[in-house]
Amino acid sequence: MVKDKLKEQQPIVYHTLKNALENSRLAHAYLFSGPGGSMKKDAAILLAQSLLCKGNTFACEECDLCKRVKADMIYLDGSEISIKKEDIKKLQKSFEKTALEKNGRKIYILDHVENATADALNSLLKFLEEPSGDMTAILLVEQMDRLLPTIVSRCQNVPFKAMNTAQVFEETKKEMDRLDAYF
Repeated sequence: MVKDKLKEQQPIVYHTLKNALENSRLAHAYLFSGPGGSMKKDAAILLAQSLLCKGNTFACEECDLCKRVKADMIYLDGSEISIKKEDIKKLQKSFEKTALEKNGRKIYILDHVENATADALNSLLKFLEEPSGDMTAILLVEQMDRLLPTIVSRCQNVPFKAMNTAQVFEETKKEMDRLDAYF
């Protein structure tokens, strides 16, 4: 389960999110910052599921709702193609129409948001400055210095640490044989 892996690899992030969920003290925007491979995307999906799932603190990750959230999440990826102003405008228009689930919560994830165009960042800033109570933004970033300081100031920063050597080795072993993973 993602929450167990998060607790093991990113204990500070785990406890930060757990406390926010348990005490219903959630920010309208989160900035998950840190190096690639540090579970930012997994944690973002887990948080989105947790905001909607009827489980205890964190989402159960197994019910139909959790599976639907993972499949239907509004997710923009700027890792290969930059996020454009039109993408942010489409996001805003889709939120004017509908929420993710019946409880009215609207959640979106922007991955590699530092690769967004300047116009897109300005549109996003406007979106973040006027949050509605039912909206949660989760921004994933590797290079925080490439974001507008005003965007950073409107988000709760949740820093992720790089995986240690043993964690990298364990993850790599899943994709190749042990000796190749070691090298």
